Amino acid sequence: MSAPSPTFNLHKDQTMKFSVPDMRCSHCVAAITKAVKAMDTTAVVSCDLENRTVTIDYPSSPDLLKASILTAGYKSDLIETV
Repeated sequence: MSAPSPTFNLHKDQTMKFSVPDMRCSHCVAAITKAVKAMDTTAVVSCDLENRTVTIDYPSSPDLLKASILTAGYKSDLIETV
């Protein structure tokens, strides 16, 4: 009997924070969240209206996430990666 094969997560989730200066209301939050989740429903999106930032936990490149935010109609800049 052979040992079970190990399970590998090839893509480690990253936490990326973006500045989104034009995000001003709950409609903006919903549009950005929908655009990111359209890329992958497993992405975890957290929006902070007061500071106009979006934090995303997802194993992807910042450019891809930035493009998904732009798809929602908002320009963004990566300000932090953890």
